[in-house]
Amino acid sequence: MINHVLHPFVLLAGEPRPAPTRMRVFAEEELDAALPPLVARSLRAGVAALRDCGFTLSCYAGITSTQALTTAAALLERDDGTALSFVYAGIGTATNLTVMTAFQTKLGDGTELSTANSASTARTPPRPHVEGVAFPDVTDLAALWAIHAFRIKNAASALPQRMSRGGDPVGYQMAEDEEVQDYWIKKGYYTRGSDGRLIMTFTGACRAAWRGLWPWKQISARTQARKAAAVQRRMRGPG
Repeated sequence: MINHVLHPFVLLAGEPRPAPTRMRVFAEEELDAALPPLVARSLRAGVAALRDCGFTLSCYAGITSTQALTTAAALLERDDGTALSFVYAGIGTATNLTVMTAFQTKLGDGTELSTANSASTARTPPRPHVEGVAFPDVTDLAALWAIHAFRIKNAASALPQRMSRGGDPVGYQMAEDEEVQDYWIKKGYYTRGSDGRLIMTFTGACRAAWRGLWPWKQISARTQARKAAAVQRRMRGPG
């Protein structure tokens, strides 16, 4: 249990979380010079797979943090307007490559469907209107899109809204990030400093730490696994 006592203080001692940052936009021909090879290669592979699923690339964008972590994303939109997607890739001087893809659809009643293949443990609470399901073992993006498309088709609450990031996809993502951070502040996990950065509260540090420790971590993992299994059972149908 010592980690349950010490880990919150480790989080409190860390640097404040950056405010949403306007990422630099990269042209296709700039990727190899601007990003680590594994990051550039992962983004290109993700874009190629999603193009085959009816998505169009809006832009590549990325940022290098003060922790020597390079992160970048490919922002895409479904041609029929039913979903947005992004492919994220990041690598650091002391961290391995991380790649994740997510789909997002907003329904007419305000519900948001999110389908991703992230394996990370959430340290912050989900927003109440977001119905997120993670499938960390689904690395085939066509299969991941098929899951999200099934969820759209079988959404009982409302029809999907037409979605687009418009002419400023990076600005759209910044606004989304600000909305998420505002929710964390509302829930007491952070306060916002005068420079826009998020400063973790003592309550937030405790809750964020415990979300990543036994038994909360294991309970969350089992809950996510059950949600994913339920979707896959519905996709298989009776029998």
